[in-house]
Amino acid sequence: MRLGNLRAGLLTGCAAMAFLLVGTTSGTGAKAAEYFSRTATFEIINNGGARTDERVAEILDVSPDGNTVLYTDSEAAAIGFLGINDPYNPVGLGTIDLASALGSDNVEPTSLAVAKVKGSVYALVAVNTSPDLLNPSGTLAVFDVTGVNDGNGADDASEASLVTTFPLSGQPDSIAVSPRNNYAAVVIENERDEELCVGGEFDGFAIDEDLEEGTVDTAGKVIAEDVCEDPQSGTADGDVSQDGVAGVAGGLPQLPSGGLDVVKMSGKVTAWKVKPVDLSGLADIAGEDAEPEYVDIRRNNQAVVTLQENNHAVIVNLKKGKVVRHFPLGEVKLKNVDLTEEGVIRFEEDAVRLREPDAVTTLNYGQFATANEGDFEGGSRGFTIFDRRGKVKYESAESFDHMVARHGHYPEERSGNKGSEPEGIDSAYYGRDLFLFVGAERAGLIGVYKVKNTGRNKGKKAKVVFHQALPAGIGPEGLKTISKRKLFVVASEVDETPDEGRKAGFRSVISIYKLKKGKPNYPTLISADDKDVGVKGVPITWGAISSLAAHRKNPRIVYATSDSFYSESRIFKIKLKKRRPSVIVDYLPVDTSGVGDIALDLEGLVQSSDGTFWAASEGSGTQGDESRPFATSNKLLHIDRKGVVQEVVELPDTVTQRQRRWGFEGVAAVGKAGSEKLYAAIQRPWLANPSVDSSTEANPRIGVYDTATGEWKFFFYPTEATSGNPDLSNQWIGLSEIVYLGNDRFAVLERDNLVGEEAESDGFKQVCFISIEGIEPVADNGEANIDLPEVDKEACFDLIPAMASANGSVVDKVEGLTVTKWGKIIIATDNDGVDDHPGETLLLDVTKYVESAM
Repeated sequence: MRLGNLRAGLLTGCAAMAFLLVGTTSGTGAKAAEYFSRTATFEIINNGGARTDERVAEILDVSPDGNTVLYTDSEAAAIGFLGINDPYNPVGLGTIDLASALGSDNVEPTSLAVAKVKGSVYALVAVNTSPDLLNPSGTLAVFDVTGVNDGNGADDASEASLVTTFPLSGQPDSIAVSPRNNYAAVVIENERDEELCVGGEFDGFAIDEDLEEGTVDTAGKVIAEDVCEDPQSGTADGDVSQDGVAGVAGGLPQLPSGGLDVVKMSGKVTAWKVKPVDLSGLADIAGEDAEPEYVDIRRNNQAVVTLQENNHAVIVNLKKGKVVRHFPLGEVKLKNVDLTEEGVIRFEEDAVRLREPDAVTTLNYGQFATANEGDFEGGSRGFTIFDRRGKVKYESAESFDHMVARHGHYPEERSGNKGSEPEGIDSAYYGRDLFLFVGAERAGLIGVYKVKNTGRNKGKKAKVVFHQALPAGIGPEGLKTISKRKLFVVASEVDETPDEGRKAGFRSVISIYKLKKGKPNYPTLISADDKDVGVKGVPITWGAISSLAAHRKNPRIVYATSDSFYSESRIFKIKLKKRRPSVIVDYLPVDTSGVGDIALDLEGLVQSSDGTFWAASEGSGTQGDESRPFATSNKLLHIDRKGVVQEVVELPDTVTQRQRRWGFEGVAAVGKAGSEKLYAAIQRPWLANPSVDSSTEANPRIGVYDTATGEWKFFFYPTEATSGNPDLSNQWIGLSEIVYLGNDRFAVLERDNLVGEEAESDGFKQVCFISIEGIEPVADNGEANIDLPEVDKEACFDLIPAMASANGSVVDKVEGLTVTKWGKIIIATDNDGVDDHPGETLLLDVTKYVESAM
């Protein structure tokens, strides 16, 4: 490659910017602040089992020295161990197979807690042994794990041994050990059957979602799901039922009631005593059927228990085994939230919701905080701090959903349910700062807050300040502070395994973070308040970033689009920052009213010399494929400065007949507005001979559209070969973006569809430089196996080191690429609208990676 020419044409004017545009939205003080940065992401499948197996990490705890993470794996019925002596290089230490250890196949670990008693370290594992939901049962298994990761002997799971088991009074869920290691508390949930109709004419009928609407099988006592009322909506959908007749799907009561089992940990382990505490008859909502969910214990040996569906909290004196206080947890008035799944995030609705908390964490002065997930009729989409008598000291209300949306992690497809769904919560002092961590289960994000506790002042509220957000895997559930080592760990439970020859998706992971001085390595992109909404704190909503385009004059501004995941296409204006997250400061909704009702999937964008835009909209469907039939064609759109589409350019029919579902993914403009040539990158090869068979061309095309003559011509771009790994049979490589650099040169974004460790070992995510000097594109008259010229690559550089530098799972969809007026090379990733995706978006300046490759 002619490096001098490239540098002169691309990188003139300044040295490379620090590649991570990162930082925090917190404004806490002038001194050097400390923030959590992710140090490592460990895929649970690497702690035993083949890559095709399903392995998950759900609830976790840590050894007293802070060096070993223990976690539950319900899929494998196991307890796992992870060594984090070096938080940047975690090591799998193996698992305990509970079926073998307990001599039964009917075992499911629901939670665990670690205790140190008389110099030995024990793992207390709550195990569900229920044959069905009507007959709940459970066991507390106690393992001696002293030798695991102690620096002697095998140092792995083989060092653990079962000491004893204790029968529990029902099906367990959460477990906690007191700070002094003298009591344990096990929540006995006896969970309700959500597929059971309770009350009304069809009380006791099983609900079958596969039955035709309105079906009632009185002989088999089975009904269609629309016959019973949905507790979230309060109404039945079917014609068969009427209010007051149908009953409630998954309703209450469903006896036996739950409770709390208190373990007195004194003397030999085999001599510990278990005492049940009755929690029924306390709540105003279905009090006869207590539905306890989570427990945490104060230093004074008082346990705080959440009764989720009952919307109630109970304080239990563990020494006496008695309830000392209980109270309802009330409701929250929400403003500017999104309650409607309509393909666009609009924070325009108000609601009143019961809190129905899941996890709870105790603070100081008798206060506690709850994550208000909801599970029955409520879920207030945030978290609350209560004092010891149940008075609200702080309420996040809608601000939690707003924070999640500001970071691009809001799950629009959950708007009609529980929004970002806060589930896990934990807290600890790190030095003098009390940090509160709240996990958004559906958003793959952890909100981190500083709490200035005013518990001694009865009339004052707690002061809570947002500090930062941390990215996690899909479905973060287990959260654990390790304050003595300035660490924090999160278990994300969703594990996307290979299925029917397809590639594996994002795996279940444990993420590790460290508190240190300096800016964190996430987020890289946030949004400002939405001035059109006009309410302070309501952000511009965004996600699924699918393209980038440099401002024609301002080197600090780039534009981006979202793809068809959202029903409203937008052009975002992004202000680049050096050492802080870049900020979406404004946006244009794309208006197609003047050109007819056309479906858009914006995958490419470029700004013309007159300030207008050309956008590439990807078509959908494949010609001749009944499983994915042709639906929409690929288009170029000319969009004015107000977002109004002025012109639509279609491909010739002779080319559209070749269409496969991988279409336009980028567009570049050469020349002045009015006489430009537009270069459109097609992601993957199209049909070679559509009138005869489904064979494809060897390489994808780049189309050239002359705006002056209206002619289309094409040439081939040679993509890399796949890795050839037989375990990755569905791997493919295609184009995602094209950018004009001047002097007949272009940068092309080329990537595959692998994620995580497969992407790091066998993946391709790269930017290549090409020159079209001497290339004469050819028109396509529809003939079979048309002979197009093929461009040569001058040089390529690997993006995976940059994408992995934030120590997370490498994502598949690096879809945005642009080069600013100052020669900065910027890439962006697409988070798929947080649908089966952790939600993480990377906006990175990778200029220094190009320079180092040169």
